[in-house]
Amino acid sequence: WWWCPTAMSGMKSAAVPLRARIIHRNERCVNKKLHHVRIRGIQATVTTNRTTCSLHRASQLNHDTGVRNHGVPKKRDASITVRRTTRIYSSATGLDEQEGDAIVYEAKKPGKVVNVDGDLVVTSGLNPDVRLGSWVRFSGGAGGILLWRREPVTFCILQSPGAVEAGESAEEDAQRGAAAVAVNQAIWGAVVGPMGCLTSAPRRHLASADLVKLINEPPDVPARFPISSNLRMGLTAADALTPVGRGQSMMIESVSPEARSAVAVNAVLAQADVRCVYTSVGRAGADSAASAENLRALQASNGSNPACIIAAPSTSSVAERYVAACMANSVAESVRAQGGDALVVVDDLSVLADFWDKMSVLFHGYMDGEWKQEGEAMMQAWREQHPQEPVLEVERPKAAKAAAGSPEELVDFGGTLVPVEIAERRSFFSNFLQRAARLNQESGGGSSTILGVCGGRPATSLHYGSGAEAVGDGDGASPEAVVAAYTTLSDDQKAKLLAALKKKQLSEPAARPSLADPSSVPTAIVEEFNSISDGHMCLEPLADNKVRLRAGESISRVGAPAAAPAMRRLQTMDLRLQLLQSEDEVSFSTSSASALSQKLASRSATIQALLDTAVDSPLALSEQVVGLFAVMRGNYLADVDASAAPARVAKMLEYLHEKHPSILADIDALGDLDTPLQDRLQAALDQFVA
Repeated sequence: WWWCPTAMSGMKSAAVPLRARIIHRNERCVNKKLHHVRIRGIQATVTTNRTTCSLHRASQLNHDTGVRNHGVPKKRDASITVRRTTRIYSSATGLDEQEGDAIVYEAKKPGKVVNVDGDLVVTSGLNPDVRLGSWVRFSGGAGGILLWRREPVTFCILQSPGAVEAGESAEEDAQRGAAAVAVNQAIWGAVVGPMGCLTSAPRRHLASADLVKLINEPPDVPARFPISSNLRMGLTAADALTPVGRGQSMMIESVSPEARSAVAVNAVLAQADVRCVYTSVGRAGADSAASAENLRALQASNGSNPACIIAAPSTSSVAERYVAACMANSVAESVRAQGGDALVVVDDLSVLADFWDKMSVLFHGYMDGEWKQEGEAMMQAWREQHPQEPVLEVERPKAAKAAAGSPEELVDFGGTLVPVEIAERRSFFSNFLQRAARLNQESGGGSSTILGVCGGRPATSLHYGSGAEAVGDGDGASPEAVVAAYTTLSDDQKAKLLAALKKKQLSEPAARPSLADPSSVPTAIVEEFNSISDGHMCLEPLADNKVRLRAGESISRVGAPAAAPAMRRLQTMDLRLQLLQSEDEVSFSTSSASALSQKLASRSATIQALLDTAVDSPLALSEQVVGLFAVMRGNYLADVDASAAPARVAKMLEYLHEKHPSILADIDALGDLDTPLQDRLQAALDQFVA
């Protein structure tokens, strides 16, 4: 038995080619032409063309199907017969299993181009051993790169759009090998196009540190190391409440494009010993390209650590934008492989949602065409056998349609029944976001961190699902649209909900308008990004180029180990509890005039005022520590209003720079706030208030 979640999510009830592996180790099979392999949900029969086949252990991971290879015939001329079992849940019939037809896959048979959409080519029958990121050669002479596999089709990007026509054959270009990114000193501080650094890398050249494959599998668990080093964001709220560790993937979410891009640029400028890659891959009309230019201009003050900027022009196709995002990960992985630390900023992650939508449309178009041909053949056979009977109407089974989010179609994905479209989409997102990792010493000891800029916000409804998605997507949705999204409510319940929403709409005529954000993605996609990544920051734009981090909606799943040692000394994670406690007191207290309510509200306002930070430039660790120390370890701000607290901290910093510069220098150099350093800081602040 093999656990194969990617294969389980990547196939429907129809015939699906899959490269299965034989479970033998260092054995010789004599006079055995058939080898039966049992995978969860898949029954495969491997037929070899010789009576004696020598098997050896190959304990690597198949990058296309997720199947662990424990043994593989040395001879490649084999055929595989696969039967797919689909588990379908229906409210009427319950859980049912359907076994699809058998397919025989010939290993040496080339694939076929079935559709061409701009620079994106859809092929069927391509050898399943061809790994993602490999160069593909078409019979017309053109070349492309394999970007994703969704059985029974694959998706390739062309070097020259329009150079391939449907019907051409497709096979791996063994001479060119894998598409790779050439990483050298020239790319640091330069702006690179989406296909600018791509080259060919035969397998014998992939050992070079200057060539990194465009698409790599996420590191497996044994190669990873626990995250325990901080990556500074330069934003007090983020570094204190949702710290980011080196090797972590973190989402930056906001309904304001300016706020989220500014925080991402701020994080790049805050790095001193971390190599940064900033990729601008936003949709046409988005402001991410302007963010890339702003970053380049701001880096004039950070010449010692220039970033690599990979920018996709507004005219770029969605496939080119996806390639640019993959290139950023590859550049970071080159640094990680040499034991260094790298940061990747993806501005923004709508590229993943857009590319998936594009592939999904092409995939279902192909599947509909295949079923139409099969249905016509079935009807023709029926007419020939039953000329006097009425013609049957053949419909494509629901199990093959796989409508996105349909509650009627579920597959076994990692031991859980989920909609098949969502399972496949999650595999695609995970393949990109989980490339962030910190490696152990045996694997190089480096790290690559991903900051994904995402337009939108997570769901706020406890009943997240069919209709709550529409509620959370924005304020522009009409009451009728919100009610229509609830597919499980009765007509009476929908009528009551519609009346309540209209009443609320009339009582709040001054509700904030809908923001025209070209990079916004649906709430369901935001939630999926959040569930895959290691945390997310929800930002709210304020006046004076400041941003506020919503403590109740933001989280870092790594937690305190990802924080700087100085932040751990101050136990800044407790600030979240104090802010949320104050919010609850205001919301549920019967008397807002009580002494406790006023005390909590005053302290919470002071803390929030210090956490609301401008994003003009990143703050030094010492500047953050002084402000947090003043509010957490003494009464240095007790006699000032919350609005005056930032100005009081600014005067403290001026005093320390003038009278005690060594304290600030030691905090920045050590990154810690040990007991002797705390005593020195407290004594200096006591002198300031005296």
